[in-house]
Amino acid sequence: KAAWDRWAKRVKLARKLRTAVKARAKDGEAFLLAKPNLGIRDRVKLDVIGIECEQVTSTDLAAAAKNRVDGIWFDDDGNPTAYDVLPYHPGGAWWPGNSAAQKIDAKFVFHLFQEERPRQHRAVPEAASTLPLSAQSRDFRESVLQSAHNLADFSLFIKTAADPNNGPAQLLPFDTLEIEKG
Repeated sequence: KAAWDRWAKRVKLARKLRTAVKARAKDGEAFLLAKPNLGIRDRVKLDVIGIECEQVTSTDLAAAAKNRVDGIWFDDDGNPTAYDVLPYHPGGAWWPGNSAAQKIDAKFVFHLFQEERPRQHRAVPEAASTLPLSAQSRDFRESVLQSAHNLADFSLFIKTAADPNNGPAQLLPFDTLEIEKG
């Protein structure tokens, strides 16, 4: 246990797992790669590296490819056998644009996602179904605020020096009153 704790601390495993869990909530899935890292000050030179889910993609996927979905290869039983991983993020500054994906054996890839359907292999963000409601919610809040502003603009208090026993002072048509906003 002490050796595990020392290794996990040196590779910052807890931080990387927290990041993966947050990415899964935001992106629907997260990927971690097990890779050698000679810079680790430990006997075990294994590291766990997080990658963006956009990097797991097949650059050569045919429409009728058997036992494949974008970024993942499967055996006939539906078990992942390999992952196609781009060396750079496709939206990053270092993306050369024509890089081929590297095929990485599935035993070196940790794929975190919530399976919602049988034989589901990739995921969508948890909030994807509510995204259209976000715009409607923002419009509703803005409408309520604008309504409050409109009501406040037309609410006013009139102070007069007229005698309350003689009735209201007579105003002539098109007389103006100065209104102080707020």
